[in-house]
Amino acid sequence: MKDDNSINIVTDTNFHSCVIESIKPVVVLFEKSYWGLAQVMRTILERLSIKYRGKIKFYRYSLDENSIISNYYQVEDTTTILFFKSGILIMKTGIKSVDETEEILIKMITEEN
Repeated sequence: MKDDNSINIVTDTNFHSCVIESIKPVVVLFEKSYWGLAQVMRTILERLSIKYRGKIKFYRYSLDENSIISNYYQVEDTTTILFFKSGILIMKTGIKSVDETEEILIKMITEEN
């Protein structure tokens, strides 16, 4: 599902088809709408999604509206980022700087499975 930003929205309903079945690496930002740090991280990911368009998929997952997937991956913080490659969770992290996040993205697209 696409909203007016450069990051797609993923829900409990479409998570499997969008993230797990993706042949491209995927980044999912788990966020609550009222949390300021989530907005900061979303801005960082929006910038990076433009730079890595076509190489990595970026999604936002609303903790206000969904809970099944967040419970499954034990997302307890209001701003958590999950990184997937070939449908497998390869990293779970909190807030990162642009440089730290981009370093993870570069590893995702350059390292073999």
